[in-house]
Amino acid sequence: MNYNQLILNDLIIGLVWSVIVCAFVLRGKGEKTIRRLKNIEKSIILSFVIVVLASGGVGFISSTLVIPHILFVLISILIPMSILYTITVSRVKTLSRGHLHDYKKGFKQHLWSEKSYNYLQSIEWDNTVFKNVQSKDVIHLSRDPENPSIIMSVSANRAQHELKLFEITKDHYSVRFICSDLQNAKVEAKLVDDKRFSYLDGNRDAFNLSETLCELQLEKVNVLLDKKGALWHNASQVKVDEFFQIAYKHLNSDGVLIIDGSVQSSLKQMVSYVYYHLFDRIIFPTERSTISKIKKYIGPGSFAGDHFEKYEVGSGMYRVIVFKKKELRGA
Repeated sequence: MNYNQLILNDLIIGLVWSVIVCAFVLRGKGEKTIRRLKNIEKSIILSFVIVVLASGGVGFISSTLVIPHILFVLISILIPMSILYTITVSRVKTLSRGHLHDYKKGFKQHLWSEKSYNYLQSIEWDNTVFKNVQSKDVIHLSRDPENPSIIMSVSANRAQHELKLFEITKDHYSVRFICSDLQNAKVEAKLVDDKRFSYLDGNRDAFNLSETLCELQLEKVNVLLDKKGALWHNASQVKVDEFFQIAYKHLNSDGVLIIDGSVQSSLKQMVSYVYYHLFDRIIFPTERSTISKIKKYIGPGSFAGDHFEKYEVGSGMYRVIVFKKKELRGA
C-alpha cells in the first residue's frame, strides 16, 4: 500500500471539506446557514469513517505500520476543525460586541435567550442569586402593602428572570415589577395576570429612563436590573457614565443597580458555542458578563466609582454585581 499517496489523498479530502465548511459558514447569517453548518460538521465526522474504510479498513486494523494511518486521521480531522475553530473564535468575538440583529428571528442567537434561561433554571440560578443578594444585606425590600418596592428591569427581553423573581418575592414582600426593553419582546413573554407585574408597550431605551418613569408618574425606583442589556451593548466610557448618572438620579436613597457578573472560562464558552450550534443545547453560556465588558469604565474617577458602592455577590456562574447608591455630602 502506498502510504504517501494515502496521506496525500486524505490531505486533499481535508482541504475540500474545509472549503465547503468555509463556504457555508460565511454565506449569510440566517437560520438555513445554521442548519447547513450543523449538517456539514456532522458529515465531516462521517466522512472520516468512510474514507478510512475505503482506504482499506482491514489493512488499517491489521497493519503493523500504523503511523501513516494515524497521520491520515490527524490530517483529515485537524484541517477542517482548525478552520471551524478560527471561524468560531471570530463569531464569538462578534457576538461579544453585542450586535442586536444576531437576536432577531432567523439569526444565530434568536433562541439563545430561551435556551440560556432554561439552562440557568436547571442550575437554580435565580433562586441562588436572590438568596445570595439577600444574605449580603445590600437590598431591603418593602413589606408595606401601601408602599411597595419598585423593581425596574430596563433590559427584560422575554422577562423570564423577572417573572421568576416576582414568583420568589410576591408572597413575602410588597413589590411592583416594571419591565421594558429596547427591542420589545412582550408578545413572546409568558406574563402573569397580576397588577403588580407589568411589561411596558413599545421599544424603550434604558437611556430614556427619565421619560419612561415620567410617563408612569414615578420619579424613583428601589432596584434597577440590567442583565446583559443596556450596559452590555454600550460598553464605552461615555455611555457607561451616562447610564450610571441616570441610575443615580432615579434610584431612591438606598437603591441599588444589579448587573450580571458571572465568571466564565473562555474555553468553556467556546465549547458551549460550538455545542449549541450543533445540538441546539446550552451547556455553558458563551456571552461575556456585563461586568467583564464595563469594568475598566467604573474605576476610581468614573461616575460609577465616585457615586456607588460596588459589591460582588456570589461566585462563579452565580456572581452578580450590586451597585449601591452613595449619599454624597452636600447632595
